[in-house]
Amino acid sequence: MNGTKTAAGVRAGLMGVVAIVVCAGSVHARAAEVTGGVGALGVVGRADGAAEVVRACRDACAKVQALSYSAKTYGTGESKGKVPAYMATVSLARVEEGGWKVYVKGKADVADAVPFEIGYDGVDARSVREKDKVVVEKAVDTMGDLAVFMSTQSARHPIAWELLGEVVLAGDESKAVLEGQVDVGVTTCDVVWVPGATDDAPGGVRVAIGVADRLPRRIERLQAPAKEGEKPTSGRVLELEDLKINEASVAGYYSPSVPTGYRVKAAEANKAKKKASPEPTVGGLLAEGAAAPEWSLKDPEGKVHSLSGLKGKVVLLDFWATWCGPCKAAMPSVQKLHEKYKGKVEVFGMNFAESGNPAEYMEKKGFTYTLLLKAEQVAQEYKVTGIPCFYLIGADGKVLYASAGFSPTAEKTLEEKIDAALGK
Repeated sequence: MNGTKTAAGVRAGLMGVVAIVVCAGSVHARAAEVTGGVGALGVVGRADGAAEVVRACRDACAKVQALSYSAKTYGTGESKGKVPAYMATVSLARVEEGGWKVYVKGKADVADAVPFEIGYDGVDARSVREKDKVVVEKAVDTMGDLAVFMSTQSARHPIAWELLGEVVLAGDESKAVLEGQVDVGVTTCDVVWVPGATDDAPGGVRVAIGVADRLPRRIERLQAPAKEGEKPTSGRVLELEDLKINEASVAGYYSPSVPTGYRVKAAEANKAKKKASPEPTVGGLLAEGAAAPEWSLKDPEGKVHSLSGLKGKVVLLDFWATWCGPCKAAMPSVQKLHEKYKGKVEVFGMNFAESGNPAEYMEKKGFTYTLLLKAEQVAQEYKVTGIPCFYLIGADGKVLYASAGFSPTAEKTLEEKIDAALGK
């Protein structure tokens, strides 16, 4: 891999990575005196001590030069049993120039899931795909780019992105809430709810932090609620089992070699010319009111569709891939929206980072909304860092709504946003 580049830029995209993490979950606190709140138990504690716990966690993480853990992820709340679970081994090590090296190896617990093994040495990322006898390689400038690459390889969820930013557990610790204590395996932990980095950031995280070493053992990533003012209850849990740090940690294959008989394939994002973001972002995605970037893509029959050709219409975009379990879980809802608003809203499945046959999959499942192919560059311009990712664009060509991830409430939220766009 190219060793002439530096990794100095890997820090730039970290805040966005944390803000866009797609899913989360719930914990069961032991403290009997706590009341009120959010989630399965809710944000039930008092703020006293929460900020101190968060700062102690940040201080402890700052002393970590390397760590390894066994990752287990699963859905919680309304997402329980509806999003794929993952099992993986993860190793992380700091890069001298800034940022982290990352190694992850595992598999999603779904039928036909392809095992993944990915190494990132601070400069390039390589994904070894045994089934295809291919090594996919991508030059990575920021951790945001790395998160996108991990998503394309179905390996994003097991990584503790919240620990890899310039600010660990990015958020407003002054609004954090100490909920009580919980045992994660044999480790007693304080449970802290940390709101998003801004008031506009979706969801938030609930973290179980070891009392003895102040390192996280469980991270619950909550999705934004369906309605403003409601409490987030649904998402995905990441458990960090057998956590080891520094000299005790297990080193990863951060620069995996190309096995004999494998071919090297450049990721599509390497081939696309990068363009500057046209508008500010919120939580990593284009902000409401931003001008939606123009795109022109072909459907499987070769017909060209463009955003400019849809001027005056409301447009719904769903960025997806066939290897993405949550994407496939979301598609029946997208189909329902297509049928409900047919003739009023143009619905497109924006397929990218694909290794399967998206047209065949949609035909087999009976999905009839328009499929557009090779949307890698469009996904980059729309700041997509996790899939599925939805954008609702108004008749004036501006972003009305954007969200990453899928939960059982997503369809209802999109319906409400579409009705508002149509003036209902």
